[in-house]
Amino acid sequence: MCRIMLSILLLISLFMSVTAFAQTFPPKDRPKIGLVLGGGGAKGLAHVGVIKALEDHQIPVDVIAGTSMGAIVGALYASGYSADELLNITNELDWHELFNDKTSRGRSTFRRKTDEFGFLTDYKVTFKNGKLVLPQGIIQGQNLFLELSSLLSETRSVGKFEDLPIPFRLVATDLSTGKAAVMKDGDLASAVFASMAIPGLIPPVEREGVYLIDGGLVNNVPVDLARALGADIVIVVNVGTDPKPVSEIGNFIEVLRQTQIILTRENTEAQIKSLKQGDILIEPKLEGFSAASFDQASTLAEMGRTSVQAILPKLGALKLNNEDWQAHLMARLAVPQKRPVIDEIQVHQNSKLSDDFLRTGISIRPGDIFDPDWLNKDIDRLYGNGVYDRITYEVDQTKDKTVLHINAKVKESADGYFKFGVQLDSNLENTSSFILGCHTLNHWSINGAANGEPS
Repeated sequence: MCRIMLSILLLISLFMSVTAFAQTFPPKDRPKIGLVLGGGGAKGLAHVGVIKALEDHQIPVDVIAGTSMGAIVGALYASGYSADELLNITNELDWHELFNDKTSRGRSTFRRKTDEFGFLTDYKVTFKNGKLVLPQGIIQGQNLFLELSSLLSETRSVGKFEDLPIPFRLVATDLSTGKAAVMKDGDLASAVFASMAIPGLIPPVEREGVYLIDGGLVNNVPVDLARALGADIVIVVNVGTDPKPVSEIGNFIEVLRQTQIILTRENTEAQIKSLKQGDILIEPKLEGFSAASFDQASTLAEMGRTSVQAILPKLGALKLNNEDWQAHLMARLAVPQKRPVIDEIQVHQNSKLSDDFLRTGISIRPGDIFDPDWLNKDIDRLYGNGVYDRITYEVDQTKDKTVLHINAKVKESADGYFKFGVQLDSNLENTSSFILGCHTLNHWSINGAANGEPS
């Protein structure tokens, strides 16, 4: 009798376990839904409002594909952030600071502060091997990369992006071939950073030996990536921009942007033509906004939410009942990744400083548990020396060991620059003066190299 009762209890326990396990996957009686988030600069903040509306109406998202700004929002949502958390993040971020490489005086060295003191302007003419050098981008994206690293700290070393709380894929453009570079695994933060490396704004991002730029040039609305993840139905959010009239293009930056828009529109139209019956296309009305309208984050999110309200009848069949919705939310909760132990640290840089200079500035040592927040602070201090254009990192996990790769690109001005400035002085009555200043930097001194200070 006891044996029979034990068998019954085991069967009941097994049934409950199977039922709970089944709830972590889309039920067989409903299609797998993919969310496709396109690129569009600041206009991509409308994606957050779309996600908020989908959550409010209990529309599940089973897989995500994204490009550029869509890659940022998609990676955060796939990593376990809720719609409300995304709204808070995008509203509270200082976007001006993120797209500004200027080192704050709080983290600058005394030497750097002394060099800058008293000058109203700060313009450097850089030279290398006796020739003027132009930058690869208006900014390097250092602050943006550190912010991405912080936001994705719990999932950036997940390995395969399909193992995120919501399976995810994103795309960049291979600068060498012009072909799409679909990213499925590796370091998540560097993948997102590469997907949004807008030509002319942010220099190419090196990832696994390949130089990558904005994915919008080859696949701005990656419907095919969502299909590859198994999506039966796709919800596509297109926030692309139409080309401007020639009369409104007045400088080389606008010409560059117009070229990008033209290339983006062509591949976007091809992806949209691939939509099938049952797929849903959402195109928020964003007239009057531009790719740089980051100061309108809350308004853009609201425009995205409103665009979903207008097509609710089409979404009705995808809505889950309360029980299934709660099961879906539980299944996609972010499971904090166990932070790995760092077995080895490798430095990759192109400066005349020794690798030990960077290693000394990194607090993590082999045998320590990886701490992304602490590492970000270390990199922030190293960046404040004014030696490097950009310092990034990746965590490479294999079966045998975990390697922390520190990647640093020296400033082109490290070999030398002329820095011009103007200093004004006046007693506001009858005396005033001005000083034209020219500061030069040339070569590395032995003492300076030891302390991270150019001479």
